[in-house]
Amino acid sequence: GRGPLRRRPPLLACGVIEVILGGCGLVYPTLLAWLPEAVAALVRGGMAVDLARLVVVGGVLLPPTIAMGITFPLWVRVIAGGVPGRVGRGAALVSAAQVIGAATGAFLAGFVFVPALGYAAASRIGGVVGVVVGMGLMVAGRGAPSPADEETRVGPQAPSRGPGSPVVSAAFVLCGFASIGYQVVWTRGLVFFFDGFHFAFSAVLVSFLLGLGIGSAAVACIAPRVQRPARLLTATQVLCGLFGFLTLLALPWLGEPASAAARDPDGYPLRVLLLSALLLALPAAMLGTTLPLATWIATRAMGRLTGGLSRAYAQVTLGNAIAAACVPLLLIPMLGIRSSWGGLVVLNGVAALLLSRGALARAASVAVVGLGCATMAWTLADPRPLILSSHVFTGRAGADRELVYCRDGESCTVSVVKDLVRESTALYTDTFAAASTGREYPYMRLLGHLPTLLVERPRRAIVICFGTGTTAGAVSLHTEVETLRVVDVEREVFEVAEAFREVNHGVLDGRDGLDLQQVVEDGRLDLMCADAPYDVITLEPLMPYTLGAAPFYTEEFYRLARERLSEGGVLCQWVPVHAIPVGDYKSLVRTFLGVFPEGHLFFFEQSSLLVARRGGGPVSWESLAERAGRPGIAADLREALISGPRDLLAARVASGPTLLKKLNDVDVVRDDRPWVAFRTVRPEADPRRPLRDTLRFLVECSDLEAEHGSVAGLVRLPGAGLGSGEELVDVRRGLLRGRLVEAETWLRGATTGAGVSFRDALDAYGEAVAPVPEHLEGVRLIMRLSFMLERQQALSELSMGQPLAAFHRLDRFRGLPEWDIGSDAMQGLALLAVGDLWGALSVARRVTDLHPRHPLGIAVLERAAADAADSEMVVAARAMESEVDPERLRSQRLLVGLVRDACRRDGAPPLEALRQRLDLVCRSDLLLDPGRAGQARRELDVEPDDRLLPLLGAAALREIEVEDPPAAAVRAVVVLGVGRAVSRLRELAIAHPGRRSELRRAQAALVPRDGPTVASLLADPDVAVRRFITAYASERGYPGLAGALLPSLSDADDDVRLYADRALRSLTGKNVGYDYLASEAERRTAIGRWAALLSR
Repeated sequence: GRGPLRRRPPLLACGVIEVILGGCGLVYPTLLAWLPEAVAALVRGGMAVDLARLVVVGGVLLPPTIAMGITFPLWVRVIAGGVPGRVGRGAALVSAAQVIGAATGAFLAGFVFVPALGYAAASRIGGVVGVVVGMGLMVAGRGAPSPADEETRVGPQAPSRGPGSPVVSAAFVLCGFASIGYQVVWTRGLVFFFDGFHFAFSAVLVSFLLGLGIGSAAVACIAPRVQRPARLLTATQVLCGLFGFLTLLALPWLGEPASAAARDPDGYPLRVLLLSALLLALPAAMLGTTLPLATWIATRAMGRLTGGLSRAYAQVTLGNAIAAACVPLLLIPMLGIRSSWGGLVVLNGVAALLLSRGALARAASVAVVGLGCATMAWTLADPRPLILSSHVFTGRAGADRELVYCRDGESCTVSVVKDLVRESTALYTDTFAAASTGREYPYMRLLGHLPTLLVERPRRAIVICFGTGTTAGAVSLHTEVETLRVVDVEREVFEVAEAFREVNHGVLDGRDGLDLQQVVEDGRLDLMCADAPYDVITLEPLMPYTLGAAPFYTEEFYRLARERLSEGGVLCQWVPVHAIPVGDYKSLVRTFLGVFPEGHLFFFEQSSLLVARRGGGPVSWESLAERAGRPGIAADLREALISGPRDLLAARVASGPTLLKKLNDVDVVRDDRPWVAFRTVRPEADPRRPLRDTLRFLVECSDLEAEHGSVAGLVRLPGAGLGSGEELVDVRRGLLRGRLVEAETWLRGATTGAGVSFRDALDAYGEAVAPVPEHLEGVRLIMRLSFMLERQQALSELSMGQPLAAFHRLDRFRGLPEWDIGSDAMQGLALLAVGDLWGALSVARRVTDLHPRHPLGIAVLERAAADAADSEMVVAARAMESEVDPERLRSQRLLVGLVRDACRRDGAPPLEALRQRLDLVCRSDLLLDPGRAGQARRELDVEPDDRLLPLLGAAALREIEVEDPPAAAVRAVVVLGVGRAVSRLRELAIAHPGRRSELRRAQAALVPRDGPTVASLLADPDVAVRRFITAYASERGYPGLAGALLPSLSDADDDVRLYADRALRSLTGKNVGYDYLASEAERRTAIGRWAALLSR
């Protein structure tokens, strides 16, 4: 209100400020490029990182933002002209014009200029526009009179209720706090539903600004009819709180429309904008009334236009600034996004209460405060994170996931999600699967091992992007590493490291001789602030289109990394192969090679690694082999499908010179224009299309490398044993071709909708690994594809009434990484179909214990329980149905019914029919006359290779525990002669001492073959046990019993002596004249003859 601006025509002053701002837009791109280095210089000088960032950024951005703040009161002076009736409408018009202009600029910058031209060009375009507009205003304002009388009173004074009043000032600050607070929580919330941070942020910003402009314009329209602006501001704050609550309720419903928009990449950005506007425009419009109404109230109360206007504007803006710092850094980490959302509703109600007059207004304000408090209590008591409403937990794949942990951090939400089918655990940042313990992520170990092994003496290492800690854990296994610095931008990532201990080796616990430095900071800034070079720099940033990831794929970052490497140091970086177009992939590789032309490209499983050395010589083969062969490192490499250093080098696709021959005309990615960041997660209708194109490019590079490439820059090979190294790419070429054939087959099937055969891909994999059949990655690829094909065949066999064939087809793959509980459920269905109800129930219970929402597991459990007349289990199965998609459950029930009925067309289930025949041949006296077991087996009349026999024998073994052990053991012997049950019977004898006699009989019935057990049974006090084991010897002629049978010739039981003599005659082919019914003296003499014979 005082000073030179007051004495100048406001239009001229606006023009001068716009020219200054336009000039900032022209020069700031150059200035901003130096900001990180300025921060790093202060940090290296001893200043704290956060303070250095505040000093540098504040010093650069405060001058232009202060200038921007001056324009609002100046423009209101221009519009109002000191006329009392124009103040409210003038403030609303200026606010509407400025905010709608800002929305237009945000739209053009975010959706047009920045993606097409880059940040600097977009800034300079804005600068040119600002300079031109400013000069026009200067010309127009040069002849305008100086409004010296504008500081006269413009309305009735009410100083006690003006902006200087603590109550009203607090209300204005709270209004400003809520406005920016909503923008922050809306941005963080919508990221869960929109793919690609750039467009999500731009859409929220444009929608927010557009809504503010609409609200300001509405105030301008109704201003002539408003007598009490304070009442109107109270009403809009009440509506802000109400609409803020409703947007929180409506947000989960955004999931399906957002997923539909992502499936059409061409129109995706505009669809995101439309959805954001539909959700946010109305509540943002309520927020848009805050500034014009606050300035109107202030100027009325103070009676001075500029003074009241500026003070109210400062108070609202102060609330904006506090919210911009406190909401993301304090409220969200402490309360979470949803509870912070509720807190903003409370602030709307409090602001309305401070401004309210009259009982009705107070009641409405109190109601909003209560609504906000109830929202906070609800969200704190039921902290269902927004990720549960996103595509991660919706749809068919989402039903197979379980949220283990979730925490809203300063920059993103960190979640730990368990895949119930694959039994793996993943780390999510917002909705992006950053890392996992699944079989697709072995390359994370190699990110640590590969660069460390390629450095002769690695002493200092840094891992950027900690994730699950798998890479850092791999580096920590190398005892040469003395300093390991692990960096991640989100603190919560380190807090969940314990959930991934199985893959990170508990790296955060440290080890003797390792200086472990755990840092929460932006990785690029931390690298820039380093006070000493690193021998190893390894990183796995997220996909380029995710928040904060693009700066790690630019030319400037690679130049920084090269500067921070020691002589001979190695940089290793993951580069995504899937979900980005091949053109983007080529640009990422080209950018890396532009700084490291001597680099190399490796390919593991379905990921690629870029590796480069700064100067120095290659590591010796002897050093590489010795360190890779150390027990801990070798075991970790095998987990990554690398059996030794040869496999490690064989994963190399091509060297830098080879790659550059195909990438010379490809654009590089720079900080100013990181155009690969302006993509969605699903750039194509089918993500296998870009994967196919990228694999085709890699195959071409691999073929070219076979002609001209060499590993000489990486490893100094010995003179003999490995040749020159060119042959190391042969296996990689073959596996890449196999992957290409597989991707093309998938794509053909997705395009035509017809069934396709993967036999060609399987043949290609087989041809690739034929020279080295022990190649772990090749074997894994063959087994993975074979399992997929065999599983499809097993499902067909189930549908055709061949459950046993399906069961055994699947069983060959049990124990492999590809096995999942879906395969368990299919085996449970096969057991149900053949009539093994106990086995089906056991498998189904195991499946539903691991995955309570597995539809096939529930359907099998329900049907098996019903067939077994287990009413409690039927009730338990039906209780699980509430959380399962009814359509999926219905289809699985139909499958269960189809398979079950197909096996019962001829009457009883196959296993039940065989069991009935078994019961007929297994008479109760069989234990006392075990020699008849063979006859019973022949009466069973079953082929030895009948696939029902293993199931029937397994059922007999289970019955040993729950039924009569001897009888069950007899059935097992008749079916299989199952020696493996002996150990089980020993366990049962310990667990059930009272049933020892029965269990010993059963153990004898299971005909053990090991000497100590046989000797123990021959000396057992139970005559039935002794009879069975000697009768077995007499029937089968087991040679191992010969020496142990001599004491049985003196047994008190006639039958035991008889069977022992028969067995010895069978074993030796001799007869010494032993008579089991003779006198003891005669028997003793005959026993002596047997002993003499056996000793010879």
